[in-house]
Amino acid sequence: MSRDVALPLRRGLVNWPRTMSGGDFFGLLLHVASLIVYGGATLAIVALVIPAARAVEDPTIRRTVLARALYIYDPLAIAALGVLVMSGATNLTSYKAALRVGFFQKMGWLLVWKLGLAFLVVMAGTYITFGIGHRIVRDEGFGEPVDPKWLESMMRRLNGACIASLVLLLVTMWLGMELGHPATPTPAPAAVAAP
Repeated sequence: MSRDVALPLRRGLVNWPRTMSGGDFFGLLLHVASLIVYGGATLAIVALVIPAARAVEDPTIRRTVLARALYIYDPLAIAALGVLVMSGATNLTSYKAALRVGFFQKMGWLLVWKLGLAFLVVMAGTYITFGIGHRIVRDEGFGEPVDPKWLESMMRRLNGACIASLVLLLVTMWLGMELGHPATPTPAPAAVAAP
């Protein structure tokens, strides 16, 4: 990568493959992949599923459209959030080991904010899947009669919660990029003896 392209990037981003261990790189790759899966699936609910359901006049078919999408989304989102949390914790552990004493001095409040927002992302994701999605899927599965007002209320909540989760996810991701990743300490070159 040329120096001109590397200058605008945040610290640590350019040299990741050369300064991270293979395990750390795999953990980071898993973290980013789960972030993409959760964020993409949640964005699909907002941009595709809810508009498609709103385009349907019949409330029974509308609920079916939502339930079929949420039947796939719910376990996918929970799994992606679980992998996101666990891979983030693993990366944080290796980050702490690399920085040692300077960990809390370097991280400080930035890490506190990131972890707080990550907690809110998980809570929002759990609310979407269990608080809203599961109820719609359950009612569809049991063949409960459709209450159009209730369904419209659930769609509004689903839309709002997904948007809030995406905003929290973006801010958390931005804070994560600000944290960067420390370079793995390299051994000092051996001194060359004079002839």
